[in-house]
Amino acid sequence: MAELIEKTYGQALFDLSLEEDRVNEYAEEIRTIRDVIAENTEFTVLLNHPRISREDKIEVIRNCLDGRASDSVTGFFVAVIQAGRQQFIQGMIEYFLDAVRKYQRIGIADVTSACALSDAQKAAVEKRLLETTDNVAVEINYQVDPEIIGGMIIRMGDKVADNSIRTKINTLTKALLNS
Repeated sequence: MAELIEKTYGQALFDLSLEEDRVNEYAEEIRTIRDVIAENTEFTVLLNHPRISREDKIEVIRNCLDGRASDSVTGFFVAVIQAGRQQFIQGMIEYFLDAVRKYQRIGIADVTSACALSDAQKAAVEKRLLETTDNVAVEINYQVDPEIIGGMIIRMGDKVADNSIRTKINTLTKALLNS
């Protein structure tokens, strides 16, 4: 149920941004709001508190966003609170931002390596990802995991390219045990 609510509201905000031809502007506003919510956990507590009336929550949202967000983005958050769906705001935001990335053809990749990559290596990974996908840009999250011994694991959406030494050793071990 939660995913359906997040998708419905997130898609509605994305459709509105397309209709008003303000995708980039709304995306920037929503990223800022997401970051502020993440930094201020008490804000989420306030929005979800059962003893605070919807009217008071709406007033808080309007005061927080006044002059900082467009009327449409403010109206979106007001509508979410009026519908009593504020506990799903984070999921709505993530759905919207994912839709924006897809629309703008920006991929997201998680790259795991045994040791930290140099800037030149990171540039090579980014270049290769752009060559092998239809994306025009890619956001890459780098992690270091010494347990993969060497090589790299790249996850992009539901695709995984695992070229780690650990996986090669495991595959070789299984092949030797089965022969």
